Amino acid sequence: MAKQTNNNIRLGIFVTLAVALFTLAIYYVGARKNIFGVQFHISTLVKNANGLQTGNNVRYSGIVVGSVKDIVFINDSTLQIDMVLDKKAKTFIRKNAVASIGMDGLVGNVIVNISPGKGDSPLAKDGDVIASYTRQETSDMLETLGSTNANVALLSMKLLEISTKLNEGPGTLPLLIRDSLMATEVAQSLHYLRIATENIAIISRQLQAASGNIAAGKGTVGYLLHDETLPHQLEAFVSRLDSAVIAQTEPVIADLKKSGADIAAASAELK
Repeated sequence: MAKQTNNNIRLGIFVTLAVALFTLAIYYVGARKNIFGVQFHISTLVKNANGLQTGNNVRYSGIVVGSVKDIVFINDSTLQIDMVLDKKAKTFIRKNAVASIGMDGLVGNVIVNISPGKGDSPLAKDGDVIASYTRQETSDMLETLGSTNANVALLSMKLLEISTKLNEGPGTLPLLIRDSLMATEVAQSLHYLRIATENIAIISRQLQAASGNIAAGKGTVGYLLHDETLPHQLEAFVSRLDSAVIAQTEPVIADLKKSGADIAAASAELK
């Protein structure tokens, strides 16, 4: 009888501890999932859930603020993710916040990340639908990476082919690369070209200096360009020269006219 009583006592203690642990677990899970706290609901629309499940965490700026309540099909290309958030998150989540689906670490669970929007915007209200950002899927990234690797391999083959032709081909460029004498001649040509360039630079500086002297009125050319009396002197000289020429040629012209008349009379007599 005493043994049975002890067993009943032990069983009662065990059941009591089990109920207490179960109650604590319920409250612990409820606290993490915000079951017993004040809540508010927001949603977002996405094209692909990427493995997101009901009950997964929702984070805002890296802090867990709620969980995924439900995932609903809107149509064949749109899903609505309903989220249950802690009431205190309502004081800093705004209407322009952006939701995206990500991973909790490299191999962790799929979660919803809510990022603050740019600029000022009113605070989100219960039942609001915020914008979403679709990240590139891993399969798409791997496909892009594979395409890039194929292009790199093709480019490497082309570069190898070009380098082989440059080293062994019969063209002009391979000949220039292999011909050491021609390389020396090209180097000498470049040397002479550099000397000619330096000489041209010296001549340019000299011409610039001469132009400066002419502009300042120095030298014969500068004097001729800046002397304002020279045109008047030339005009007077030309006038005097015309008068002198006319004075010297008038007697000759008169003699020529007289000779012409005499020749005309002689011709008449001869006729």
